Amino acid sequence: MSYHGLVLAHLRAAELELARQVFDNMPEKDVVSWTAMVSGYSHAKRSREALELFWKMRDVGVRPDEVTIVSVISACTNLGDLETGINVHSYIDENGFGWMVSLCNALIDMYAKCGCISRAWQVFNNMSRKSLITWNSMIVACANHGYVEDACGLFSLYVEFRGCTR
Repeated sequence: MSYHGLVLAHLRAAELELARQVFDNMPEKDVVSWTAMVSGYSHAKRSREALELFWKMRDVGVRPDEVTIVSVISACTNLGDLETGINVHSYIDENGFGWMVSLCNALIDMYAKCGCISRAWQVFNNMSRKSLITWNSMIVACANHGYVEDACGLFSLYVEFRGCTR
């Protein structure tokens, strides 16, 4: 089995330490192996380790992909770390990730859970394409922060936008 296969097998079995040992001993690490480890830490709610590994990944010159960044945003969300989340958002903008729907959805969720509803609105309003997850995330964000009228208004807009009937 390849190094990648071993890392993924250990991560699927929730054997994070074994996955890390294999990862640390890999002669060459690519975006797939780095992302697997960042995601593994993030999913295991070991968010500080996920962020440390992400910064190290960047330091050694491996360019993250969309999956990596979503896992990093998730780690920020788990920690309630708005400052790091804002830095990651800047990294997204500065490095040409654009307005990928999955990244924007993760940002909306992170900003809302970190209590920064105004930034969640900014991301939502700047999106040219929105998914059902996007709409749900923003509706829930508004509702959770006491903006019930905004939540109802967004729901009505979504229904109208999608041509749905009640």
